[in-house]
Amino acid sequence: MQTPTDKSDQGKEPAAVESEKNEPVGITATAITPIDIPLTQPVGQPTAPDLQWHQKPKVWGALALTLLLALAVIFVLPRLVAPPDTAPAVIQLTPPPPEEMPFQDAQLNKARRQSQDILNQLLEKQQFLEKKNVRLWAAETFENALEQAAEGDLSYRNRQFSEAQQSYAEALQKLSYLEQQLEPLIASNLASANTALENDDAENALNSFALVLAIDSNNRNAIEGKARAEKLNQVLALIEEAKIHQQSGELQRAQQTYQEALALDSKHSGARLGLAKVNQTIATHAFNEAMSRGYSALENGNYSSAKTAFVRALEIRPDDSAAKAALEQTSNQSTQQQVRSLLDQASEYENREQWQRATETYQQLLTIDNSLVSAKVGQLRSNTRAGLDSQIQKILDDPMRLATEKVYQHGRQLLLDARGINNPGPRLQQQITALDEVLTAARSAVTVTFLSDGKTSVTLLKKGSLGQFSSKQLSLTPGNYVATGRRSGYRDERIAFQVTNAGLPSPISIVCREPL
Repeated sequence: MQTPTDKSDQGKEPAAVESEKNEPVGITATAITPIDIPLTQPVGQPTAPDLQWHQKPKVWGALALTLLLALAVIFVLPRLVAPPDTAPAVIQLTPPPPEEMPFQDAQLNKARRQSQDILNQLLEKQQFLEKKNVRLWAAETFENALEQAAEGDLSYRNRQFSEAQQSYAEALQKLSYLEQQLEPLIASNLASANTALENDDAENALNSFALVLAIDSNNRNAIEGKARAEKLNQVLALIEEAKIHQQSGELQRAQQTYQEALALDSKHSGARLGLAKVNQTIATHAFNEAMSRGYSALENGNYSSAKTAFVRALEIRPDDSAAKAALEQTSNQSTQQQVRSLLDQASEYENREQWQRATETYQQLLTIDNSLVSAKVGQLRSNTRAGLDSQIQKILDDPMRLATEKVYQHGRQLLLDARGINNPGPRLQQQITALDEVLTAARSAVTVTFLSDGKTSVTLLKKGSLGQFSSKQLSLTPGNYVATGRRSGYRDERIAFQVTNAGLPSPISIVCREPL
């Protein structure tokens, strides 16, 4: 469609234009006066007698003269006339043009410009819609708009600018309407395509997505939807295969097949629903199996296995009340069984007089259930006996500590406490006997012999000075002692020794021998 252009001869009358085109250039028209030759005789006048043609010399002369003049005009005259230096004046054979009308011309020019402006918009709309493949979705309306524009072209060529403007405007309105339909059309076709996908109608889905992409090739929803539609038949085939496996009880194979379908189209509702149902069936079987295994273990007193089974059941169904109750029952029975076991164990430790281990066991029981009275009483009893046992054994392991008065008195108190216990066990009875013996031995004196050179002054710590002597005997109770010797001009001597209730194997010799 081309935009009409204004011609230079606009405004001229057609006859004037035609006359200018047919006039020979450089020839000035000259009026020719016709010769009045009567070819007929007036009616009513007497005629001369007819003469033969060779008897009329005047006629022949006139004819010959006329012929010569015509030939001269045609062949001789153009050569004799010299062309003018300037263009010859054109004789206006048409009537003079009408008077100028500035206002009307201005109105025409305005209408022409407005027509051209609308036409530019029209061409832009046409190009835009053609890029959107308008003939695929609104061919009739689009062609009607182009026909309307063609009518505008015709009016424009005929200088009917107002009519051209109106035709262009109507065509532009139609194209604008088509442009406004793009977004609703895309939305409508996307909705139709998605509905077709949901109804497993691959053909209609592909057609609708293809139309959207013809309009907008970068539409992400259409691109993804088209890819899904292209795989739809494969997905449907896998779903049918999965259903067959499911009906035959091959739940794992059905699950795998549904997963293959979702790998092709993760949004397919049928595949997702099918997989959910299979997973639910598999989970139900696993739940029932776990509950059965748990109750069986609980019945056999295998609380650890029962707990593991019920925990597995709750992993499958986190909110299942039966699994929660079973796990709580297992925990209670397990706790009761553990309490009974620990009480028996603590009692056994007491019977064996392993009081420290009994104390630890009772503490373990109280950690499980702080309200157990038997555990509290048992812990108190065991803790007391454990302390007594430990202190007695400490003295028995090191009787020499009784040489210290404080330790000796503590040992006597321990002996009294031990003898005050009813029904002491074998271990305590042995400890009482041994403690009594070491306490008696701790106060039984033993004779100790000291030897010297008669020149060394001897001092026994805790007893005092023994003076200078060659031999001396003292009665000492068991304990640790230190004897020192001092002599002028000699280095001091120091000897530490221990006296037991068995005495000493040899005398204690203390002499300063090293001169200074």
